[in-house]
Amino acid sequence: MSPKPIRMHRLNDKHFATLAMVKERTFRVGVEHIPTIHDNLGSAFDTATALVGLRHATGGSEEDVVEAVGWVRDVGVALFRRAVLDPSESVTMVIAGRTLDVPGGGNYRNSAPRWADALGAALILRDADAVAQLCAFPPGGFLGEYARYHDTYARTVMAFHAGEPWRELLDEQIAQAEHPDLYRERGRRYGLPLARVVGTVLERDQAAFTAHLADGLGQYRVLYGKGQDRSDPRGVLPLRYIGWCARAHDDGLTVEVSSDYLPSGLVTG
Repeated sequence: MSPKPIRMHRLNDKHFATLAMVKERTFRVGVEHIPTIHDNLGSAFDTATALVGLRHATGGSEEDVVEAVGWVRDVGVALFRRAVLDPSESVTMVIAGRTLDVPGGGNYRNSAPRWADALGAALILRDADAVAQLCAFPPGGFLGEYARYHDTYARTVMAFHAGEPWRELLDEQIAQAEHPDLYRERGRRYGLPLARVVGTVLERDQAAFTAHLADGLGQYRVLYGKGQDRSDPRGVLPLRYIGWCARAHDDGLTVEVSSDYLPSGLVTG
């Protein structure tokens, strides 16, 4: 028996319509100045993640949404590649169709939660090279203030990608998300269910994957359906869940959960 469909939380449509126009302009201007303004790369990443949700929420086509997902991947890979370089160095990257020389050096935007969104975008786009570049980032190099289970999530994925033992790291991540050191509700409603979904995908466990995905998206709906989170465009389409559903689909699992949070075109490619 298939789980009950999970509808998206109620969106703040009027707010999103106005915000979309602003973010579209902001992203293009920000990308132009990435070579000269160090913080523009991080801010462009945050804008790109918002545009994924805004384009979907305001009736954009699947192609429009995929384009924004591509921007998240492009800027995300650049953000973490430049962080391992000395400020005197630079790396040439293609971002939103523009070839740019990105100066080296990291800052607080090189966080594990942003890494997780960049990975989600790379998984959605089936971009193995982007996944490899993200997994090459040193796991001790993340910056910023956030719950520690995010670091362990990255370490789990990196270990799996490298063919190294990962199950103990996943168990550690689950324990940390059950009792998060910061943002407790977010850890229990997002970090914990996501960790369980990732484990079922890596183990290719169909029954557990379906059960944990249904629970995770239900918890996600509650989290983003109230308070200020309802006005956060990054909550419209969960890049991390969609990315792992895409990986599950490609690995032969069936995505049996029907949800507005999982556009079929992004899941099936």
